[in-house]
Amino acid sequence: MNTWAPRRGLSVRTLARLGDLQQQAGNYAAAIATYQLAAERAPREPELQLRAGIVLAWEGRRTESLAALRTAVALNPDRRLAQLYLARVLMWDGQFAEAVNEYRRVLPP
Repeated sequence: MNTWAPRRGLSVRTLARLGDLQQQAGNYAAAIATYQLAAERAPREPELQLRAGIVLAWEGRRTESLAALRTAVALNPDRRLAQLYLARVLMWDGQFAEAVNEYRRVLPP
């Protein structure tokens, strides 16, 4: 599997798209590296944290995933997809009470 590392001269937008393509191709390690590089350049961009958090979860890297997803939610508390993924990964990690609380925040009664 290709683990090509992105060039540092690329724009954040280009890095995000490259990460998407790597993720779609199943090259999760490269996608994670690309999203993380983009997030280093744009630390206040919640979508980059969300994308990294999702792929990190798919790779079983739950601690890192939770950190990225919590950052995504903190940066944009109204982004339901980030909240749902956070709840899902909390559940996968065995943090059931916190997962239920997160689901309650995002799902209608």
